[in-house]
Amino acid sequence: RLCAHTVLGIDHTTTTSMLRHAVLLVACVALAHAHGPLLSPLPFSCSAALVQMEQRAHDNLELAASHRPITRLRGGSGRVALPPQESPSKVAPAEPQRVFHFGKKGTDGDKSMKELLGGKGSNLAEMSNIGLSVPPGFTITTATCAEYNAASKTLPVTLWTDVMHGIQRIEEQMEMKFGDPSKPLLLSVRSGAAVSMPGMMDTVLNLGLNDEVVEGLAEKAGELFAWDSYRRLLDMFGDVVLGIHHSHFEDELERIKFEAGVENDNELDITSLKKLVTGYKKVYADNGQEFPNDPMLQLEYAIKAVFNSWDSERAVAYRSIQNIDKSLMGTAV
Repeated sequence: RLCAHTVLGIDHTTTTSMLRHAVLLVACVALAHAHGPLLSPLPFSCSAALVQMEQRAHDNLELAASHRPITRLRGGSGRVALPPQESPSKVAPAEPQRVFHFGKKGTDGDKSMKELLGGKGSNLAEMSNIGLSVPPGFTITTATCAEYNAASKTLPVTLWTDVMHGIQRIEEQMEMKFGDPSKPLLLSVRSGAAVSMPGMMDTVLNLGLNDEVVEGLAEKAGELFAWDSYRRLLDMFGDVVLGIHHSHFEDELERIKFEAGVENDNELDITSLKKLVTGYKKVYADNGQEFPNDPMLQLEYAIKAVFNSWDSERAVAYRSIQNIDKSLMGTAV
């Protein structure tokens, strides 16, 4: 019993007390054997000690049982076996894969994954797999959209790490840098559900431009392209992401065209396009908004806006009219 208690990890005080009782027990038994029949019965103090020892041992066994259940091994050995140890901490479940890459240097998905990657994402993956020249990118899954909606429009905590890794892969393959004026990389953020819903969800193009990057892009690709791309980003971002009605941007565009004496957008020169960018920023201010110059913030807001478009009034109405399966998880990005 003493050995069992020691193995079971009873506290030091209890073990010390038991050792004292064990010594007393050994002394009493030795005395009895030494005197044999000449000593009968054992002195009262020894007999009492034996009874007390047995009672204390019994109590301590009950104490051990209350700390941890014990079982006896088969075969009559009397040895005490400990129950299996529980892990001190449960292993956290693995995070699902939320970002799937595509491009020449590795593709995660294929055309069979339409439900998870959406129509665009699965087809881009398949085209990459068969060797077509597809610009590198990544798809955020429809399951992530479902997570986002279930969490009251909050992105999963670990998603941004995966997104940053995806951007790094694109930068390495394109030899450009997102948000860097010297090597400007622009991104498009598009919706892509498992079922085609043309025009029902949102898209944001030319992400990564700001007052500094547009100058770098102008040096690489020409001023007309750079400033026209910038004004289009301001228009689309304000409408899709910040909810500024598109008509405000259209009014400003018509005003600038009238001043320039032209009828078509593509007739605007550099001076007029720069005025238009300034005018669009004023539209933001007039509506209590500000365009984020940080490309990473632009990307975060755009991802959320595309996820939000899954539950837009027009998208919900379209799915209802077209009898589209309500079990779909959402849109991919």
